[in-house]
Amino acid sequence: MSERNQFDDLTNYSYRIAPFSLQGVKNVGWLRLESSIPLGGVAVETLRKLKEIVTGNGIFNAIVEPIRESPCCPICGELDLRDAKGRYLANSELWIPAGEMIYASPISILHYIEVHNYRPPQEYIEAIEALELYDMFIAHGVYLEKLEESGWIGGAD
Repeated sequence: MSERNQFDDLTNYSYRIAPFSLQGVKNVGWLRLESSIPLGGVAVETLRKLKEIVTGNGIFNAIVEPIRESPCCPICGELDLRDAKGRYLANSELWIPAGEMIYASPISILHYIEVHNYRPPQEYIEAIEALELYDMFIAHGVYLEKLEESGWIGGAD
C-alpha cells in the first residue's frame, strides 16, 4: 500500500509533480483522517451518482492512474471499494469535470464519504450532481494533456 499525500481541498493539483501544478485542476478529498475534516456527508443520490461516475461507460471514464493495489484508509486499512456495478476498484484517482475546472480526488473519497461522513466542498457536490455521464470525457487523456501543458513532461526539445 502506497502512502498518500494530504492536500487541502480546492488547492491546485500537484500530486507527485511538485513543484509543478496542473492548470484548472483542484484537489478534493486528499485527507488525513487523524486531523479535523469537514463532516456532514452527501445526499444518498449524490453518492449513488458518484459511484456511477466511477463505473464509467466507455464514453465517460473518470479514472486516472489505476495501480495494482487496494486503496487504503489511514484508520480502516486496506479497502474493498466497489463501483455501481459491484466491480472492485483499484487504487486510482477520480477526476470530475465541471466546465473549465476538474476536481481530482483519490478513489478512497467514496469510503471517506460513506464511512467517515466526510463532506466535500459544495462546488464538488454540485459538479457531481450536474455531470452528464454521456458527455465525452476520458480523464486519463486529459491528465496527460495537463501534464504536458504544465511542463512536467514533454517540455525539453
